[in-house]
Amino acid sequence: MGTTTTRAPLSPRLARLVGRYQTVATLLLNTAVAFIVLNGLAWAGLSVADALTRDRNVVEDKYGAAALTAVYPGRSAPEIEQLLGETWQLRRAFRPYVQFHEEPFTGRFVNVHAAGFRLSAEQAPWPPPDGMFSIFVFGGSTTFAYGLPDAETVPSQMQRLLRDRGHARVAVYNFGAGAYQSTQERIFFGELLASGLRPDMAVFVDGLNDFAFPHVPQDTDLVARALANVGIGGLERLKQLAGAVPVVQLARALLPSTPSPPAAADGVEASADAVSARYLSNVSQTGAAARAAGVIPVFVWQPTPFYRFDATNHPFFEDDGINRHAADGYARMRTLVEGRAPDPSFLWAADMQEGLTGPLYVDSVHYSTAMARHLAARIVDHLLDTGLFPGPR
Repeated sequence: MGTTTTRAPLSPRLARLVGRYQTVATLLLNTAVAFIVLNGLAWAGLSVADALTRDRNVVEDKYGAAALTAVYPGRSAPEIEQLLGETWQLRRAFRPYVQFHEEPFTGRFVNVHAAGFRLSAEQAPWPPPDGMFSIFVFGGSTTFAYGLPDAETVPSQMQRLLRDRGHARVAVYNFGAGAYQSTQERIFFGELLASGLRPDMAVFVDGLNDFAFPHVPQDTDLVARALANVGIGGLERLKQLAGAVPVVQLARALLPSTPSPPAAADGVEASADAVSARYLSNVSQTGAAARAAGVIPVFVWQPTPFYRFDATNHPFFEDDGINRHAADGYARMRTLVEGRAPDPSFLWAADMQEGLTGPLYVDSVHYSTAMARHLAARIVDHLLDTGLFPGPR
């Protein structure tokens, strides 16, 4: 007959201690489960919101569908919707030295090559083939052509015009990128030269973004914050990790934020003289580097709706804050240009809108097809009239 072992009862104090540990363990387990579930839901919510906004037509949301029909003649509503959806879902990729560039993209209307240029109509191969006169065009989002199909950008229409005038062996590459200003273009062009690429001509279309981002490129504050976290430890590292949790990200997206006062880097206190001097310095440095590499440099000061333009004819005109210095800056730049010796490599196109009619913009600052054609023709005429574009027809 076996013996039965009986466990001595726990003392009341020990029983209370065990009960507390069990309660704490249950609480921690429930908290962990709740944390995982909440973050899963938050991640799903952020993913859905991202999917919904990637194809969002921000221009139509702001101005209405009726306003877009006038600036896209001959295009159906679904075509306009897809064009603007592809435009505004573009993402940026990191690029050394210049911080960012347009990501490669494939769409019906918008296509970005892995080398960093937007495709044009009848795009020549990459790298530029021997026997072709290659032209690299640099600029901001107006050169990239937000809101226009590949075939209707300024660089694409430059290529078409040159070929129509007998220069069949021309290959134009559109290296425009959203928010780029002349400093980034100088560095980007220098990097292309350093990599061994030598176009026959490089055209730089600038003006608007030099006043929008006068001191540093756009999103420099984001890069600065990222670098500030390099090598940190302890509490700061914990704060950084906490900020990456989906629940925290969702809370930041939902809760109203208090806007911080604009810093000097966004151009609020920028003087027209300082911006103009920086631009002219970039022209001098870029031109010297181009000529040393056997490249013909051309600099174009672009038109904008903030200078010598009747805003009453602009259905999308707005004082959007970021371009608030453009009018005064353009006026000052005009004075500086008039005081310089004539230079065939520089084209002042800022006042070319005077006398033009019809829709010239598809939103507050980006060119319509007609305006892109006008600017392309102005540039091509300048290249041919000054002899900058060599070779027989």
